[in-house]
Amino acid sequence: MCQDGLDMRLKELGRTPPGGWLYNDPELKRTITGDSYQDLVGRVVSERASAGIEPTTKLGQMIQDQICDRAGKEWCEGFGLGDAVAMVAQPIAAAIDMVAGTDIKGCGACAKRRANLNF
Repeated sequence: MCQDGLDMRLKELGRTPPGGWLYNDPELKRTITGDSYQDLVGRVVSERASAGIEPTTKLGQMIQDQICDRAGKEWCEGFGLGDAVAMVAQPIAAAIDMVAGTDIKGCGACAKRRANLNF
């Protein structure tokens, strides 16, 4: 589900969403279930490989989008390019702050850039 140009992702991968861990694969034309998110992704990858379907880097996102469509907003949040950049940059900023005594991690301009990249 794309909302405001953002991919959706589950807020908590360790918590079973309503309806459970299942993915209706449009190419295989069947529903695949798992005991957890990681188990579901593994089973989807395995079944698609057995059917000769080329792997895609977007598979995890496709699975989460579908689960978010079923589970609703309280289970999911938007995730855009700015969020991906922040996920990489924030630990680096925290390390610099620890060594240099700065507050790069709390940078207001960084938050603005993150928001701009998400649109």
